[in-house]
Amino acid sequence: MSNKTQSPLGWSATEGGPDVSIHLDAAQKIAGTLMTIDGLKHLDALPEGAVCTFMIMLERELSAAWRILENGDLQGGAS
Repeated sequence: MSNKTQSPLGWSATEGGPDVSIHLDAAQKIAGTLMTIDGLKHLDALPEGAVCTFMIMLERELSAAWRILENGDLQGGAS
């Protein structure tokens, strides 16, 4: 994942407002990917920093969903 992008993968704003479900779906997919890799006992085979990157992605999605729920923040950015 590039250091250039700080936005969550599931960022979405529609005419009706921000969409929490997009962020929660992305977070679920990221967590599912990690669980699958771990279930196959292949976490050690990932490049250095990969698990940390997945966790950062997961945190960004959950934070964006949380901000939308609290503030209606259309961009999923910092409040």
